Amino acid sequence: MLAGDVVSGHGPETVSIDAVSGVYTVAVHQYSDVGDFSGSAAVVEIAWGRRFERSRSSFKIPAGAGRWWYVAYLDIKTGEISIINDRKDHAPTKRK
Repeated sequence: MLAGDVVSGHGPETVSIDAVSGVYTVAVHQYSDVGDFSGSAAVVEIAWGRRFERSRSSFKIPAGAGRWWYVAYLDIKTGEISIINDRKDHAPTKRK
């Protein structure tokens, strides 16, 4: 659930997920056609657990092209984060 959509581009935006076990793709979409996504100061922080005590990981946007920033895969059951940190032009698809 998106706690607040900050359309000015200056965030922060917080997404809360009442997740069941599974592997989730953490990704960011540059919605606007204005500006350079690579030149932004975008940062993603992943934190989870009852009080976010399990882990915190922070990622900065990589250089490159693409309106989608694939940050990481998050395995809710194990707590494992598999870093992707890549840019693509298409939205993530469901993993099998």
